[in-house]
Amino acid sequence: AQVANVARNYEILHERDDDDAERPDKRQKSGDRH
Repeated sequence: AQVANVARNYEILHERDDDDAERPDKRQKSGDRH
């Protein structure tokens, strides 16, 4: 149940960031810098 919750939160967070999701390049750079 916890894992599902985390996945749901992750999806919601990504859904909120439409601009970032649209730019795969920026998303990759952000993840690498993170």
